[in-house]
Amino acid sequence: MSSTLTIVAGSVAVAAHTGFFFLESVLFSHPRVSRGIFGIRTPEHVDAVKIWASNQGFYNLFLAAGSGYALWLLKNSARPEAGKLLLAANSFSMLGAAVVLIVTSGGRLWRGAILQGVPALLTLVGLFYHRK
Repeated sequence: MSSTLTIVAGSVAVAAHTGFFFLESVLFSHPRVSRGIFGIRTPEHVDAVKIWASNQGFYNLFLAAGSGYALWLLKNSARPEAGKLLLAANSFSMLGAAVVLIVTSGGRLWRGAILQGVPALLTLVGLFYHRK
């Protein structure tokens, strides 16, 4: 049986990464997003990085989908080990990306890194602390 921490933190990670998808792939060109969240100042720069942002957004959507399926497996499968393994792999990827974000941005994007990394870290804690 999975712990409440695993389910709650994993669900927050799924929601956050789904939100990242919308910001990076759907709403990126809107000035409130590109300028306000990502700090891109000119339309030319937005156009230059839009394809990379969209790709990153889909990467986040796929992590969210995989983690959502893993959570479903934990609660509904006769073999929850598959859900635990998939959720751990996705959570490690999310946590690693958060570390890269905070390091490569010089700390400027720390809020995004926290939103990305803390739920993933708590999910991993839940998975490894409650291994029954």
